[in-house]
Amino acid sequence: MELIPQRLQAPFRAEVVGSFLRPAYLEQARQQFIDGQINAQQLEEVENTAIEALVNKQHTMGLDVATSGGYRRGYWHLDFFWDLNGVEKSTQKAPYMFDGTNVSADSARVNGRISFNPEHHIFRNFNFLKSVTPVGQSARQALPSPAQLFAEITRGENASSISKYYASFDTLINDIATAYRETLLELYKHGCRNVIMNDCVWGTFCDHRLMKIVQNAGVDINQLQDSYLKLNIDALDDVPEDMCISTRIYRGFIHSSWYAEDSYEPIAEKFFGKTRFDAFYLRFPLNDASAFKSLRHIPEGKQVVLGLISPRNPELEDKNAVKAAIEAASSYVPLENLCLSTECGFSSPSPELRLTETQQWDKIQLVREIADEIW
Repeated sequence: MELIPQRLQAPFRAEVVGSFLRPAYLEQARQQFIDGQINAQQLEEVENTAIEALVNKQHTMGLDVATSGGYRRGYWHLDFFWDLNGVEKSTQKAPYMFDGTNVSADSARVNGRISFNPEHHIFRNFNFLKSVTPVGQSARQALPSPAQLFAEITRGENASSISKYYASFDTLINDIATAYRETLLELYKHGCRNVIMNDCVWGTFCDHRLMKIVQNAGVDINQLQDSYLKLNIDALDDVPEDMCISTRIYRGFIHSSWYAEDSYEPIAEKFFGKTRFDAFYLRFPLNDASAFKSLRHIPEGKQVVLGLISPRNPELEDKNAVKAAIEAASSYVPLENLCLSTECGFSSPSPELRLTETQQWDKIQLVREIADEIW
């Protein structure tokens, strides 16, 4: 393979997406908070200590990105939703199903017009992350996508609340996009230049089983995609060009089950070709070169971060197999526009599926080594 220079801005050649394993003392503190043994300030102090140690470790491993590893989150999406104006916590009678596995029934519904919250917790959290990020590293803020919020507040019994505050979905979509756009602009003021939006809803369009259920329920899939697309486009209006906005189609791994399967082909032309995102974080099977065909729809100049390293399998991937996969992907996206990452985060609600901390860092070291050898 031709050697390509290292990237000097996000996304970087060696990346980690999603959560990191939480240290035992942080898990203990979170449980103590739930049990009423410590207060919120005491928990935050423990989180601060853990996040600073994690950032230092990421720096030591040669990663160009610093993240808080999901150490403060209860959920990857709901925590953010609940702190927007006009959104509150709810509970669904029918929780999400991950390939037959029930998960939490917690959800979100509207309780007013949705709007930007200048006191949202992410600004405080990002400021701390930035304060402990070494010079030369990029502090990255993760957000659930605006389409994810729309999907959450319109599913199941949540939908019944919408008509109390909205006469049309067009107004709802506009409010969500505006709240996100103002949130991004506020993050920019705080010095954030690297944002990744996690998204499960576009992944559902890739799963023929799920789509059959949706179609049988009378949903117009094309119309729904257009609504999601408008949200993603409008939310990024007026965002400064030097703020990298990437997205990850999150497959929702839990209890050894994926929420959505199949290739990206059903969404590739619309999602890749029409959104404003600067980069796409995508999970691919390691030994199926045909899976990369959907990348032919990636616009010129856009970056693709290939999720090829498993955070669930303790065995290290074969370097040659990973390099072969990257070479196969380069048939559709130029090598200089490709990067490498883990498939998703290392945390799992199921303890038996978690790697050890040593195995986690071995995986990350593998990502770093392969990226150095290729680029």
